[in-house]
Amino acid sequence: MFVTSTTQKPASVAQIVSRVNNTLDAVSKLENSFGAKSPTAKKVTTLPRLHPNITTADLIALRNTLTQFPYDGLYLSDSKDALKNLATDLEYIQIFNEAGVKGLNKYLEDILNNLRSAKSEQEKNELIEKLHMFIYRGIYNFPHVVKGVEIILRPGAYEGSKEFGDRFGSDYYRYKYTQLVDALQKEGREVTNSLTIELPYSFTTGTHGSGERAARGASVDNLEFTTIGSWGRKNKERATGLGIAIEVPLIVWKLSYFTLDEIEAVRFTTNGNFTPYLKDEETLLNRSSYINHYLWFRDFSGCSIDLQKLGSLNDQEAKELRKFVFPLRVRNLFDEEHELSGTKLKKGFLAKIEDSKVVLYEIDNLKIGGRDSDSWEDAYKLALKIIRGEIKDPSSIKVYTGDDVINRLTEINIEQRRF
Repeated sequence: MFVTSTTQKPASVAQIVSRVNNTLDAVSKLENSFGAKSPTAKKVTTLPRLHPNITTADLIALRNTLTQFPYDGLYLSDSKDALKNLATDLEYIQIFNEAGVKGLNKYLEDILNNLRSAKSEQEKNELIEKLHMFIYRGIYNFPHVVKGVEIILRPGAYEGSKEFGDRFGSDYYRYKYTQLVDALQKEGREVTNSLTIELPYSFTTGTHGSGERAARGASVDNLEFTTIGSWGRKNKERATGLGIAIEVPLIVWKLSYFTLDEIEAVRFTTNGNFTPYLKDEETLLNRSSYINHYLWFRDFSGCSIDLQKLGSLNDQEAKELRKFVFPLRVRNLFDEEHELSGTKLKKGFLAKIEDSKVVLYEIDNLKIGGRDSDSWEDAYKLALKIIRGEIKDPSSIKVYTGDDVINRLTEINIEQRRF
């Protein structure tokens, strides 16, 4: 029987400090491995690290240092991106450290109000970029505190859907909101003036081709500020608006748009009660839990493998195996060591998802496969050992449930994916 582990409480500041320091340490280690090819690697090593009792002065000092850092001396573009993102994040971390989630939402409110009153297209675009950066970095910085984004609509949004297409064109899927409200009423669910969605995130390789398509496909672009209305079309208005993911995403996210005049507020929320997706014109589908969502962000996934490779299985074991997901493409979450005697998992995570419940397993130094087995096969063999209770040393495995799943994973540095 495995013992359920818990992370240190309170998690909020401690885990933010851990993430900042882990990022600095990871970049330092990687850049120093290239020696003379990375002339400023040692400067990363000497950057100040944060401590649990961080002050505003500490955050400002580190941010200023990163802002002025000689990035051209780093060897990898990933290192440059990581430190530049960290410099931006430190502004948000400072707000959180001083005023918590209320401070984050006040900052968001101020930018939104500035966007409402902006006159020039350049000013609007700059504020939109600032809003996107702030909201899309939320899952990197505060996933153990904020669970999603809540959009509060002003009265009349439902009625306004009828004339939206006439005003701006039919390419904005506003009618999906009408269908959502109608479906909620049909199923006897509560209808409110707000929509709550998962924390958005976006990946890009900065290139073209299959890698970039894979990165975009792994993103959750479920929220977008933009200018709505078609250029060059007679009798069509133009306005600043907000797109929100209302229907189930297929290959791409189709957002339903609202004008800023219809939006009362946009804010981070600390509860994970998401608005269901619209599956079709009359049917709803509940969104995944905020914990599941964070697993997808950290690249946990399953794979359709030939279960016969795992030996003799009964029907129940096969069913249980399909509930497991693994972060095999992220080395610091699943680090294998191949030896002549077989494959050993130096450190790795896997998770079992059953309905809305998630169980995270952390494994240390455990043999999981033979010399010629592949990673997916090894991962499922490990899951099978857990199902059968065949891990002989309970001390080699830790178990996390509930919010401790996110709390533990936020302590591990977020590595750049390879698409």
